[in-house]
Amino acid sequence: MKTHPGENEHQQLLCMMEILGLPPQYLVQAAPRANVFFDTGMQPLIVPNARGLRRYPGSTDLRTAVGCTDPALLSFLQACLVWDAGTRLTVEQALQHPFITGQPMPTTRRGAGGRAPPQVHGNGRHKAKPLGASTVCGGERGAPCVGGLRDGVFFEV
Repeated sequence: MKTHPGENEHQQLLCMMEILGLPPQYLVQAAPRANVFFDTGMQPLIVPNARGLRRYPGSTDLRTAVGCTDPALLSFLQACLVWDAGTRLTVEQALQHPFITGQPMPTTRRGAGGRAPPQVHGNGRHKAKPLGASTVCGGERGAPCVGGLRDGVFFEV
């Protein structure tokens, strides 16, 4: 599975941002070579690849990128593909994830008003296309697609 098929360093970063959205500003500011990839306003420098394709932050959701609707896999990948290593799944958490253990996904965690927390990409400005409950996912699970990880709890939307 090749979710980030960049042909060079700049294109690789653009491929990642296409799915993950913009990295947090504090990570960009701390990057020693940020000026190679971002302008002075911390916006990414969008350059076409060898085929003329331009990639834009947050323009592709994970489900489309991997071509899979398995809720456990999507939840696992979403929890692993996080810009800040400090907020990414730990090895221990990853080993307990339903995709690894084969256990069913936990029931929906609802917020105020009975709604699931919104799914947000990257810096919060780019919302992912929701992995809708009306979509039936493949494999043995056959459950609605997941929303992701929030506060260490996996939730469905």
